[in-house]
Amino acid sequence: MTVSRVINEASRVRATTRLRVQQAIARLDYVPNPSARALAGERHYRLAFLFDNPSPFYLAELLLGLLEALSGQPHQLVVQRWSGGGGKAGRRAALRALAGRCEGVIVPPPLSDDPQVQAALRAAHLPAVFLSGVDPRKAGVSIGIDDQAAARLMTEHLLQLGHLRIAFIRGAADQHCSEQRYRGYRDALAAAGVPLDPALVVAGDFSFESGRAAAARLLRQRRRATAIFASNDDMAAATLAVALGSGLRVPADLSVAGFDDSPLAREVAPRLTTIRQPLGEMAAEAVRSLVRMLDRPASASTPPAVRLQKPFELRVGASTARVRRATR
Repeated sequence: MTVSRVINEASRVRATTRLRVQQAIARLDYVPNPSARALAGERHYRLAFLFDNPSPFYLAELLLGLLEALSGQPHQLVVQRWSGGGGKAGRRAALRALAGRCEGVIVPPPLSDDPQVQAALRAAHLPAVFLSGVDPRKAGVSIGIDDQAAARLMTEHLLQLGHLRIAFIRGAADQHCSEQRYRGYRDALAAAGVPLDPALVVAGDFSFESGRAAAARLLRQRRRATAIFASNDDMAAATLAVALGSGLRVPADLSVAGFDDSPLAREVAPRLTTIRQPLGEMAAEAVRSLVRMLDRPASASTPPAVRLQKPFELRVGASTARVRRATR
């Protein structure tokens, strides 16, 4: 009982006794057994990570954050890909089946923005935490950054480098963060007195292939952009590939910027200038928030919708530079 109190940081242990127990734990290299602790009465949850995302780099960062947060805890992680087939009835059946395997769900984009997924989770009575750019008015607990402010900061960075023809590759139209990032780009141009040129705004869907198509379209223009800001790193990396394949030097002839600071941003050459959103920290916060929700008494009232906002950071890489010459 004394050892248990020391491990669980209870206060009813003398300082000298606590020290002796801690020394014994260190000498024996003792680690508490999660299964035994669960049997002894500690709450033990199965948390599902429900995903359907075109970017493996984005998913990898989230998964690493989840695994790190769950290290040493008695909870288990269930990773489930969402097929979305079978219509409304199929979705509900799939989530009812998932409810039999877990107590709560962590939902990243694009599923976090899907109102049908949100409705199906409510129908299955599955507590959920939503990640990234989900509209906070439409979900119980959401975790992300201020996408609008972050995109504005990136656009301001390009303006400060002397770029006036800044193109923008939008993200998937059905994701809340896509609109927020576009607004940030637009706000920065307006504040600088730079007219918004609709020809410089091209649609994408966050995938590498959509970035390739958007960049090719932009670089075919007679008066092309001197900088391209893509809504995520996958599309920015595709822009790099198209530019270099066209004989353009980055950043001498074209500056390229991304968003997310995914592993891809650090692997491509030149290294991308990007916005870092702390995906690992967001995943860890999702675990903590979901466990708090599950720990609530069943009789407790439903908490109001809440948005947990994390800090972002501009990471300046080698893919952006001052305008060096006029570009035809």
